Amino acid sequence: MKLITATDHVRLAVYDQNPQSDRTVFFIHGWPLSHEIFEYQTQLLLENGFRVASLDLRGFGCSDAPSFGYCYDQMAQDVHSAVKALGLQRFVLVGFSMGGAIALRYMRLFE
Repeated sequence: MKLITATDHVRLAVYDQNPQSDRTVFFIHGWPLSHEIFEYQTQLLLENGFRVASLDLRGFGCSDAPSFGYCYDQMAQDVHSAVKALGLQRFVLVGFSMGGAIALRYMRLFE
């Protein structure tokens, strides 16, 4: 895990496993979970040579829990901050539950 700083100075926990692979899956969890919800998918993907990236959304897991910034635009910006910090170019974005809505907002704003 590494901590990155979001655009509004919130620290986000970002996870990056098997970073040397050129095939990347980026997971976004739902409310009120953390990156750990994808533990089984992560293991299978790693066994098959994929890079697996994820983050704990603000307020969850090891990320800061500020009293602000819980709108979809900001959470999509948080994902973008993680993508930039990891240097991702081409990747598959997977969102579960609320994470799916964040993935859609991310694609609208940044792709």
